[in-house]
Order: sequence, then structure tokens, then C-alpha cells
Amino acid sequence: MEFGVTSKGLDSAKDMIFPQGVYLNETQVQQDLYRKTHGNFQPGEQKTRDYNWKFDPNEHMFGYGE
Repeated sequence: MEFGVTSKGLDSAKDMIFPQGVYLNETQVQQDLYRKTHGNFQPGEQKTRDYNWKFDPNEHMFGYGE
């Protein structure tokens, strides 16, 4: 579909922008780069920022007062 040219048939703009059933064969390096540059995480993927903490963030509770 080109700009200014009428489409033939019933093409949906939604299907053109967000195609269903199309998967890109990206390498892990490409996925990591796109995640870093665009903040594009997979559904349910935990966001990690690779901070250099002086403690174990898995054992520490933020905002917890004793």
C-alpha cells in the first residue's frame, strides 16, 4: 500500500500496523539491543536495569522499616 493510492479490498489499518501471526526471527543480541534502546520488554518479562547494588536486591526490602 502506497501513500495516496487507494487500497484494493478491505485492508484494515489495524492489521497493517499490528499484524497478527507474524513473528520476527531476531537473534538474542538483536532483542537485547532493542530492549535497551526502546524499552521494549516481552509480556511478563521482568525489567532489570543492571544496577551495581552494594547489597543483594533479591534479599533486600525497599521501604521496609524495623
